[in-house]
Amino acid sequence: MNVLTFDIEDWFHILELKETSDISKWDSYESRVENITLKIIDFLEQQNLKATFFILGWIAKKNTSLVKKIYKNGHDIGTHSFYHKLIKDMSVKEFKEDLRDSINILSDIIGDKINFYRAPGFSFNFSQN
Repeated sequence: MNVLTFDIEDWFHILELKETSDISKWDSYESRVENITLKIIDFLEQQNLKATFFILGWIAKKNTSLVKKIYKNGHDIGTHSFYHKLIKDMSVKEFKEDLRDSINILSDIIGDKINFYRAPGFSFNFSQN
């Protein structure tokens, strides 16, 4: 069995990049995510491949038709958080809200349950401090 996954985030969602970390400015940046993701979907269709797409809630909110297309093409949808913040930088309450909001928007768009989660920056930390 082969597993293929994609994180659907835009260039300005780069973690820990001070210049693009202000969420209120994200709408002012040129988005490239839809065009690139459509190319990925087309390639996967040509190759008869399926994948799991881990999508930011923020992206889903701005690109509902893209999320629907991914799902209608038979791919799995998972959440990659809402705002692409590292878990270590959030309180438990903030993490729960971010996760809940991302799951809710994605499940509302596709009309199905979201079963997969990928932490931004693989930021789970299981070590005891």
